[in-house]
Amino acid sequence: MSLNINNLKLNKDEILKAEIGALLFNLGKTHAGINNWKNYFQNINSLFSSYKYYYKQNHFKNELQNVDIKLKDFIFNKKVKLPDNTDLDWVEFFKGNASGEKFIQKIFFRGCENINSGIDKGSLQEANELNSLWISNAFGSLIRKVKDEKDFDDSRLCLFREFHRLLEDNNYYNSSDWKKIRSWVIENIKLWYTRLLSDSRFPVNDVTLFDQAYMTASMFKAVLASLYLDNSSFQTYLDNPQSIKWSVLGIQYDKLSLAEKGLKVASIKWYRDTANQVDNELKKIIELEYALGNEVYRDETGIYFVVGENIKGDKEDDFYNLKSDLNELKKEIQQIFSNDFGGEIYPAILLTEPSRGLMNLGYLIEKATENFLKAEYPSDFKTQLKDNVSPNGICQICGMRLAKKENKENLICDVCQKRLKGRIDEWFENLDQETIWLDELQDKNGRIAIVTLKFELGKWLNGDMVNSLMIQNIQFPIQKGCDDINYLLTDVFTGLKGNKKLNDTCLKDYHTNIPNIELQDLAEKWFLERSIGSKWEEFIKNNLSDKTAIDFENRKIKWQNLKDQDIEFLATLILQFLLRKNPSPARLSRIWESTKEFFKEVESKIIEITDIKEDRHKRLVWDNIDIEDGEYEDGDIVFWAHNKTVYLITSIEKLKNKNEFKLKKRHENNSTNEKTLNIKDTKEITYKPYFTILSPTPISWQFIIPAKNFSALIKNIQEEYYKNFKWVYGKLPLHIGVIIQNYKSPLYIGIKALRKIRRDKVSWEDLKIEINGKELNARQKTAWEYQQVPEENSQCESFYSLYEKVSGKGKYEFYLYPNRNKVWLDTTQNSFDTDKFNIYPNTIDFEFLDTNARRNDIYYREGKRLIKVKNNRPYDFYNWQHFEKFKNYFFSDKKSSSKLQKIVSLIYSKLEDWKGENESLKIFMLSAFINILELKNEEKKNNFVAILGLKTFKDLKTLNSEEFRKKLLMILDMFDFWHTMLKYDYKNEEGGK
Repeated sequence: MSLNINNLKLNKDEILKAEIGALLFNLGKTHAGINNWKNYFQNINSLFSSYKYYYKQNHFKNELQNVDIKLKDFIFNKKVKLPDNTDLDWVEFFKGNASGEKFIQKIFFRGCENINSGIDKGSLQEANELNSLWISNAFGSLIRKVKDEKDFDDSRLCLFREFHRLLEDNNYYNSSDWKKIRSWVIENIKLWYTRLLSDSRFPVNDVTLFDQAYMTASMFKAVLASLYLDNSSFQTYLDNPQSIKWSVLGIQYDKLSLAEKGLKVASIKWYRDTANQVDNELKKIIELEYALGNEVYRDETGIYFVVGENIKGDKEDDFYNLKSDLNELKKEIQQIFSNDFGGEIYPAILLTEPSRGLMNLGYLIEKATENFLKAEYPSDFKTQLKDNVSPNGICQICGMRLAKKENKENLICDVCQKRLKGRIDEWFENLDQETIWLDELQDKNGRIAIVTLKFELGKWLNGDMVNSLMIQNIQFPIQKGCDDINYLLTDVFTGLKGNKKLNDTCLKDYHTNIPNIELQDLAEKWFLERSIGSKWEEFIKNNLSDKTAIDFENRKIKWQNLKDQDIEFLATLILQFLLRKNPSPARLSRIWESTKEFFKEVESKIIEITDIKEDRHKRLVWDNIDIEDGEYEDGDIVFWAHNKTVYLITSIEKLKNKNEFKLKKRHENNSTNEKTLNIKDTKEITYKPYFTILSPTPISWQFIIPAKNFSALIKNIQEEYYKNFKWVYGKLPLHIGVIIQNYKSPLYIGIKALRKIRRDKVSWEDLKIEINGKELNARQKTAWEYQQVPEENSQCESFYSLYEKVSGKGKYEFYLYPNRNKVWLDTTQNSFDTDKFNIYPNTIDFEFLDTNARRNDIYYREGKRLIKVKNNRPYDFYNWQHFEKFKNYFFSDKKSSSKLQKIVSLIYSKLEDWKGENESLKIFMLSAFINILELKNEEKKNNFVAILGLKTFKDLKTLNSEEFRKKLLMILDMFDFWHTMLKYDYKNEEGGK
């Protein structure tokens, strides 16, 4: 069927009205006296017990009328024209499940809200209540206490008063601007609803009221938009709301490559700001101008929206193009890129396979690098080569316009030069914010640290790792559970007891509390509901004897076609889906919001975390100086003059007690015009000595700091990680990559190297390490030391800290990944010390770019660096303590530092000279350690090997040749990190002489 895009645009206000009502349908939950919350607020006057009664008992109407009769009439008298051209009272959308209208009950509530509520919470134990009302992040850590009663009823009444004021002051009562009203509602309920919970029960207290309301409203909005485009599915959706499916629309473009264009920090800032501007413009077009769907995710690969399934066109490889009927929208998207980026970059516009959730988003992000190559250019696209008198070549920044070299520094076109000037002008307006000058970012050794922090989030975004989080903690052996469900499925298969109720069976022992649901209904609707359109659907089909035994589209199982092994397979999956947390859209949103919030929190504390001293934040300024605007220098010290004010833009550490400066125009070697400035005439202003390359996303954050402060970052970032993600340590790996280079070296080279050290192309399987239960338990205890609140107790472990076992059976035997065999999952508390577990540790990798070619050293094979001498990298974060021990051991005095130089020279020479002679190398180096380091007794020997993670010198001697070689490489890496990269010296703990 063709799509009517004009009908969509004509009815966008109807969609926005419906969306506003859907966003506010949970207002009844904001009364502190309902059963969900009243036990936490003993002094509350309970006006009603259930959020439904808020509407049924007219509390909603009365509260609106108490604010103003116009507000009540505005909500109660407005109509929404539905896609079938019938009208529905606007207030019915606010009511949600309290509405008696079939459209609301079926399409809004059953079709959309149940995905985020019923499926999200599953069949939860009622007893899992915390002593206080806490919001946790998606990974079990309690992060915010809901304790202010004003966040409930007072805030609701305040919202109504402010809403009335908005409508009154802007004449919206008479002439409503629904786009502005909708934007106001989103902004205000986000601030409010993120402080409230959807459910108080542990462990589903991770989904906030905003997560639930926003995702439900977004999915509902997408359904409405698809029906305005083509209403042929209206009755189908009404009769069978479970048939509704969604796609994810991805507008994908490579934001990291934009940063790599940067010759200067200011040009990186332009691309960073412009990418954010582009995303916001795309958001405005899709959410407001077309009301097609809502943004659900954005990161360095683009921006993503939930949309109806019918806008997909032809399929190419794994994804769909936008349907040709929506070419008008595609052209508007492309026009944004033409206008804002000047035609330098265009996006790939792709849609996922439709499904009953958002798990397919993960696959679209995973394939982003390949999808960048599918970018579509406008039909009228022309390379924007600007005519230039006597051009010298192509601009070094944009790489597409002609440029004339006007100075000896760079070849930059007029467009990029104008952009740079704009960023500099902006800097003058924000002098107290982060710097845009590498000269200010250098440490006393002239070095900068270009850093990436990156979560390996892929297996969480596609829902796989959610299978390792439980919603119930069963108290009996797993095999009994499988047998019970097998028995029930066999009943259905034989037709003997097909009508048996779950609450009449042994399944009640699971505390499922799902009354009056037939097993057949459970399997055919509830179970298949969680699988349709995702990779689980394909996995289930491929594992059945008869591939046609399940009709996913119609939620039907041909029981007579199932064999015994099929029954067992389905039994395991049903049990798994009953007990695990489910990757609902709201929960997936909570996952990526949790990781993004972590990066934003770290960014807000970056000065503290990197231990940048207060005097390092100072910039010298000279006022009322008769000097032309521009950049000036006195040797390596650089200044910028603007409106008769001169700013020092070199790190204050580089002044070295210099009191007088002779300024001359930078890059004008023959300049005779000099201006003398004296330090006694200055004033000091403060700024932030770091620069953001890539703003925090759910996946990563990239920035530049002085190199000497990087070691403090390593220590403190691990502590911040433990505070936020301690219960999933080893399942949510955080990777730190750093490039150290001279501040005068080409910045774009360092940023290209940073792209490599992010290790984006390393597979999840290659991140894995195998450790025994004893070691894993020790690592967990280190993480759990950062417990923030008393209520974070051992019950978190039972629900969140389950790991994949390599040896030994466990509590659950599940399909962790829907493309492999079952695995055992369990906690370390239920295991033996010798049991083996797979974990995915936090890691760190580093490279010193002393030459541009050094970036070619950054290649990975099976998770490790390819070059043999650097094959130990990246290092496990947990073992970084040995790097600290190395620093303390060798840089305590001049003698120890000198001995280290001899050891390192020997290792390099013998590794090269004695290739293949591993045993001889081992014997020689053991002797060298004893002699050079003067290890005269066992205590000194043991102190030395402690830096290598060993207990005794005997442990070093008994290592096999390969493991011994790794220890030698570890010494080289530690020396490279502290001495070569950071220039750490025994004379000065901050690095440098």
